[in-house]
Amino acid sequence: MRYATKALFTLSAITLTSLCGCSQGSGDPQDELAGPCVIVPREPVLTLLSASDTRWGNDIPSLHLSNISFTSPGGVTTTLDLAGLEQASIDPLVQNITLDPDAELLVCTLPCALFFAPGEYAFTASSNGYAESEISVQANYAVYEGGCPGYYDVGTDITITLDPGPAEGIILHTETPATPEN
Repeated sequence: MRYATKALFTLSAITLTSLCGCSQGSGDPQDELAGPCVIVPREPVLTLLSASDTRWGNDIPSLHLSNISFTSPGGVTTTLDLAGLEQASIDPLVQNITLDPDAELLVCTLPCALFFAPGEYAFTASSNGYAESEISVQANYAVYEGGCPGYYDVGTDITITLDPGPAEGIILHTETPATPEN
């Protein structure tokens, strides 16, 4: 009786695992694997390709991103709190992003890629010598390969332009003092 109970338990576990697994119905043994159905992003949903200044079109090599918020397709808005985060907590698929926890901002060395959930992202973009710019973008994936497992791919790419801000430490015009006459 003891062996029959153990065999029944093992058979039940195998059956439950098979029922909870995924199948693509192709008949290929590789597609008939048991396990949870996982759908993963192959790349971040948002890539900042480049930034330039509006006056001369010069490339801006890096951006500071702050005041970051996300609104899900269901309308729930979340603000990203950078205080207390550590660089190690940033997902490895995120590209060219470093965390400046003291300034509570992300530093994006362009091009950079971040975020994985489709939805609306809003943030402040700035760089040394440029005025801050409020950015809002609807980020989505262009490719969804369904089935089990499945994946999302080809996120939204954007470019940003910033207005030159007041120059710091640069003297644009000086008055020449009058020379005393002898």
